[in-house]
Amino acid sequence: MSTDPPQPTPRQCGSCVICCKLLEVIALDKPVGRLCQHAGPAGCGRYETRPAECRHFRCLWLQGMLGDDDRPDRMRVVFWAEALDGAAPAAGQPAPLDPSRVQIYAAEDFPGAASRSKRARQIIRGFLARGFKVTLRNEQHRVQLSGDGRALTSFVDPQDPLKRRISLKVAQVAGRHNF
Repeated sequence: MSTDPPQPTPRQCGSCVICCKLLEVIALDKPVGRLCQHAGPAGCGRYETRPAECRHFRCLWLQGMLGDDDRPDRMRVVFWAEALDGAAPAAGQPAPLDPSRVQIYAAEDFPGAASRSKRARQIIRGFLARGFKVTLRNEQHRVQLSGDGRALTSFVDPQDPLKRRISLKVAQVAGRHNF
């Protein structure tokens, strides 16, 4: 009888293409926020021949680190982890989720997506409670949150009324304000 922990069930992207919009793909000259030309209703049109950047990206849902219902296209938020030292995990291996070694990123499909999704808020608050820094971003802003819910780095102008509302939404996501 094996004493190894159970391995997560292998998942596939399928029709989820949210990372195809929210991430930059240099090999395709695709900026953040623009849907990739190869993305379609059934998924990536060139999945088998996609660029290395796409092949190596594995969101936390795809790695089995989030629940079955936490698929990015359902929450409109994609979560991933990056090593603080810049080291990439071994191919096919999930990055160990250790707050001293990785940072969590959450990209929103549209401003406020994380604050509108109860589950996305729970996931972010869970990472913050475990001591992770979480960077929440979309096309209009980027903010890094600490475990106590403080914004460590914010790329929004608090004097701009629209961006001020975005900052308040980030505060709500971090759990500093009740909904």
